[in-house]
Amino acid sequence: NLFLDRRVEFDEVIIKTQRWGEIMTSNQEKLSQADLQNQSNDIPYLLSKIVSQTYSSDAGNGVGYTGMRIRGVDPSHVQISLNGIPFNDPESSLSFFVDLPDIASSIDEASVSRGFVSSRAGVGGFGTAVDFNLNKLNLKPFALLSTIFGSYGLLKSSIILNSGLLENKFNVEGRLSYIQSNGFIERSHSKLKSLFISASKVKANSSLKLNLIYGNEITGQAWNGVPESYLHIDSLYRFNFAGTEALNGYYDDIDSYQQNHIQLFYQKVIKKNVDINFIFNHTFGSGFYENYKSNQDLSTYYLESSISSTADIIRQKWLRNYFLFANMFLDLSHFKNQKHLFGLSSSYYKGGHFGRVKDAKVDSFQYLKSEYYDNTGEKSEQSVYYKNIYFLTKKFQFGADLLFRFVNYNSKGLDDYYGGITISNQQFLLNPKLFSHYMFNRHLSMDISASYYEREPFRDDILRNSNVRKEQLLDFEFGLVYNRKKFNSSIYFYSMNYKNQLILNGEINDVGEAVRVNVDKSYRQGLELKFSTSVLKKFNINGNLNLSDNKIINHIENIYNYDSNFAVVNIIKSQLPRANISFSPNLVSWFEIKASVFQNKKYSLNISPNYKYVGSQYLDNSNREFSKIDAYGVLNIRSELKFNIKHKHEVNLWFDINNFLNKSYTTHGWIYYYSTQQNVTDTGDPYHQSPDGHLHYGKAVYPQALRNFALGISVKIN
Repeated sequence: NLFLDRRVEFDEVIIKTQRWGEIMTSNQEKLSQADLQNQSNDIPYLLSKIVSQTYSSDAGNGVGYTGMRIRGVDPSHVQISLNGIPFNDPESSLSFFVDLPDIASSIDEASVSRGFVSSRAGVGGFGTAVDFNLNKLNLKPFALLSTIFGSYGLLKSSIILNSGLLENKFNVEGRLSYIQSNGFIERSHSKLKSLFISASKVKANSSLKLNLIYGNEITGQAWNGVPESYLHIDSLYRFNFAGTEALNGYYDDIDSYQQNHIQLFYQKVIKKNVDINFIFNHTFGSGFYENYKSNQDLSTYYLESSISSTADIIRQKWLRNYFLFANMFLDLSHFKNQKHLFGLSSSYYKGGHFGRVKDAKVDSFQYLKSEYYDNTGEKSEQSVYYKNIYFLTKKFQFGADLLFRFVNYNSKGLDDYYGGITISNQQFLLNPKLFSHYMFNRHLSMDISASYYEREPFRDDILRNSNVRKEQLLDFEFGLVYNRKKFNSSIYFYSMNYKNQLILNGEINDVGEAVRVNVDKSYRQGLELKFSTSVLKKFNINGNLNLSDNKIINHIENIYNYDSNFAVVNIIKSQLPRANISFSPNLVSWFEIKASVFQNKKYSLNISPNYKYVGSQYLDNSNREFSKIDAYGVLNIRSELKFNIKHKHEVNLWFDINNFLNKSYTTHGWIYYYSTQQNVTDTGDPYHQSPDGHLHYGKAVYPQALRNFALGISVKIN
């Protein structure tokens, strides 16, 4: 028997800065460990039950490169954090979950914020955030073994070992995972490895924790998408153009990357309700993507051959980087009617971008330089934040949240697309927020928040447009929450108003690449509904709904008009008073029924069908029907059998049928427009379509897997 006056709980400490004020904002949702473990898909699919969330998969089956949007917000604007440490790439602001395979098996809890997001350091946070907590302290030892087999060659295995609390102060946990999949799209295979080791020392008034996270991924490239015209041809529905430049068969274009994280946490209780916390992180990543290119000019790659000036080559584009992050905050909760939190954070990122030629398909060639381009980006950030909550009465509380960020980004060297580059960009960013919470009674509450965000432009934005400006967002949220023993519901109204939001407007720069520019005014407005009920015996029913309007005010579209030599003749401009924001469906819903078939002390069998519906959406901001992808609905069914062996060891068997109705659908894609003076109907490009011979567009979509299955078993030995 253990008798402790105080036991530091990592999950209530480390993420405290992110969770500040969450009791007062019902637009935050949490998923437990049970929601995330024993799943065959990646993180975006596991969060599909979140209000207003949409997911996507390049390979089509939720393994490999996946992404998600919340309220239609671009993935680069969704901040992801691991134990309070930013995960988004500092240069692109994107989060690549494939770099941390099976991280879901180590997550104790996921918290998703929409609209009001408690201030935190790091890139990406712009009205949406997802926080993952991996730092739960387990007091009892256990071992967990899990294996999943599924369609498209899916195999996923993991083992977790936890020591429990040793000598009343030590804990060690380790996880080893392996995932492989052929992918739904041709040659979109994945081979993923992951290792997680955590060691803790816990005393009554202090704690020290060290996490080591290793991820390695090799995936087949499926980034090109499938030409829209192929969707109606069964033999081409899963076609992948990657590697098709090879003359004999297909070359296996791959992406290979390794990422390591070292996380260190220390907490000290100075006195009752006064804590000081330190967080340190080092992330190192290295890898490349490799592809086959035909008939290339050898001089471009600093190659020389006496036989030919051109040849087919195999090239690799490398990224090697490291990221340092430190955070310190002081939590003061000893005042009678108020709480305060002060924090400082600093980070530094350095990323090397360089290209190498692996091989050239010509005899007697030599390398004049080992790298045909080489440039370096450096980004530093210093942040100061202050948060407080005032408890005016037992029913009414309000708080404030203020964050200052200073960001400095520099890059120089030789780029393979832009040539010589020199970037120097500094931004001072301010993020103030106010929120309040009122309890009408023990069942009904109301919360209101107003948040202002500023966000810096990133590497590609600056390279494409040196005059790019920072983005600004003013967000208003109003929510009502009703809770009873067997019925819970909430209704939420939001208005997200942007200044200088970055979008693609159809222009190109001097090297022919599309420019993402600031638009003066745009907005997202909507209604979010959520409910859960267990009124019916043996049935739990959960659901949510988002209805929204997402528009750009007075958007100007530019389409370049070319002559027969593809020289620009003029620019066709058109103004759209209210253009739809791309990838922002007006309707997103999710519905689930959990049915308990039988349950006793030894066994339980549950069947849980769920249905997700996503309305039609546009791939750009032109409002054209050509730019639209159709609405879709997906029905998934899970059957789960649980039982105990000797009243101690837990066994879980499950069988998933995904896309039960075998629907053909696509979740995302890309499109671009141009026009010609001459009538052109066929360019030989399968992505090319021409409505009238003068207006042309290239379009690709990403088909998702048809009906597929997954069978899994996990055994927890206590």
